Parts: sequence; C-alpha cells; structure tokens
Amino acid sequence: MLRSKQTQYTSTGFKRSLYDINEVLFVVQVVHCNIGLHVHTVLYEVEVHGIAFYVQKSVVSLIISMDCRELWLLSLASLLLVASEFGVVADDQVDPECEEETSQLMKHMLEPSNLPYTEPDVETTKATFGMGCFWGVEAVFGAQPGVIRVKAGYTGGQMKDPTYKYLGDHFEAVEIEYDSTKTDFPTLLKLFWANHDPTFLEKGKSSVVQYMSGIFYHSEEQKGLAEEEVARKKEEIDGDVLTKIQPAETFYDAEDYHQKYFLRQHKNLASSLGLTDSHFLSSSRTTRLLGYVAGYGTVESFVEEANSLGLSHEQIVYIKKAIRSRKEGSCAAKGPLH
Repeated sequence: MLRSKQTQYTSTGFKRSLYDINEVLFVVQVVHCNIGLHVHTVLYEVEVHGIAFYVQKSVVSLIISMDCRELWLLSLASLLLVASEFGVVADDQVDPECEEETSQLMKHMLEPSNLPYTEPDVETTKATFGMGCFWGVEAVFGAQPGVIRVKAGYTGGQMKDPTYKYLGDHFEAVEIEYDSTKTDFPTLLKLFWANHDPTFLEKGKSSVVQYMSGIFYHSEEQKGLAEEEVARKKEEIDGDVLTKIQPAETFYDAEDYHQKYFLRQHKNLASSLGLTDSHFLSSSRTTRLLGYVAGYGTVESFVEEANSLGLSHEQIVYIKKAIRSRKEGSCAAKGPLH
C-alpha cells in the first residue's frame, strides 16, 4: 500500500534508504505490474509486513517507468549493493523477524481490565514542536520522564481550521504537556534535535512548511533557549538549519485517526482498556503507552509506573513484550502471555 507521508531523519539515513529502496522495489513490482499506482504528494510510505518504509518521489517515478523485468534486476542490484557495502542491517532498523513477532503479539486477545485509572493531577507546562510527520514524533516524547500528555495537530499558520488534506500554511506539530519538576525545556530540545532533520525542505516547495522544523515558544524563556539552540546548531552541522522560531498560537488538533497512531495499531490492547478517541487525544495513559509500545521507553521505567496506569498483569506482560521486541530486537514477543 502506498500513502504519502514524510520520511523520518536518521543519522544512518543512507543505510536505511538502501534497504528501503530494496523493499520498495519488491512491493511496487506487485502494485505496478498488476494493479497500477495511486500516487499522492512528494514522499511515499510503503508498508512491508506491517513495517513502514519511505521513498522519495524521484525513486517512485523511476520505478513506475520500468517494466517488471527491469524492476527485478534493479531490486537484485540494490540488494547486492547493501550486502557488499554494509553486510548487516543498519543499527536503527528493527530486525524484520522481530517486527513479525510484534505483529504476532498484536493478534493476542486480552481480557478487559476494570482496574481503576486516574489521570495525573499535576500542573503542566507546554512545549510545541514541528519535526516532520507527527506519528513518530508523538511516540518519541510519549514515554519520556516528566511528559504527561502529547497530541498531534497543526499550528504556525494563518488559515483557520486546517485539516490533513487542507493544511494551508501550517506545520504538522505536537503539543507536549510536561511536569516541570521532572523534566525541562532544554531536555525536550535535546530530543527535538535528535529526532528530526532541521535542514529538510521539500524540493521545489520552499513555501511549504508541513514537514519543516519549528519551535513554537510559550514563554520568553523558551524563546531565548530556542534562539540559543538554533544558533548553536547552525555552527555544528553542515547545511542550512531551517528551524522556524515562532510564538505558540492556536493549536488545531489533528483528526482522531492521527492521535497515538502507533498505539492504535495495538487494537486488542486498546480494546481491553476500553480506549476511545477522546482517550487517544487527551489521556496521559495513552501518551505513556504510545511511547512504550513504539520502543521509546525501557522495560525498567515501564514497570515502575505500570501500576499507576491501571493495567492488568496480562496487559503489563503484553507491553513488556512489545517494548523488548521493538527496543532490543530480541523477538521477545514470542510465546504466550503469562
């Protein structure tokens, strides 16, 4: 299946792109040679065994123009190039076998839990970032210490009531609520820089900001820290740092299906917890669980807060298996829940 979506930046992006192209070739062969392609915007997301891969429009265009035999030859060449250059899978790519095990885990039916859960009653501070596709960005912050809630949305532009299809001049962004006694804005800024490409700009679309880098400050203190960080980043890396610094204004919540996207894929877990769209939008529990099932937290930190999340023993075991499978590549999702 092909869908338009922004690629995620990684320091080993060259390695990843070779693997992605190899996977894409096999998938697009089937789609192109037998069904035809429905294409949308600039970058394309391809799902292979439930794993999302991203490929630039130029590569998709090249693939579309080839016949089936040429596709097989190019796919073989790509595979040989990967093997000869690197020999092993890139560090930041999960073992496909472990991805399959995660898929198997997601098929487990879980008993409904009626354990009580109470939203944390703490004073929070907001931080708002544009870092590309908000699906992955929500997950990055979800399980971080001190983060209470994260939600996906649109901000930074002038058009009223933007939507995913009609975004206008807005960024895709995430709004974070955090407990300032447990974390702070500089800590969140470190995650901001580490998890996106601040030099990204869609080719030929200098006026399009949807996936651009942005810091939307909620105070003069945040503004000052953002300006210092951007100045430091410009001296540190090659390429133009395009990060915009703007005051935080209206934040428009993204559509329901975007909220906690990766957690939503764990349908049986969500069902066992009785999660609704309102929970996916604004519950601290869904924020925390998103971060863990997406592999951005540790088993140890999850265990420390599991009881406060109102989880049954079976649900706790499920999430621990999901963390290990995604985080450690250990295929820990194998076996029954016990």
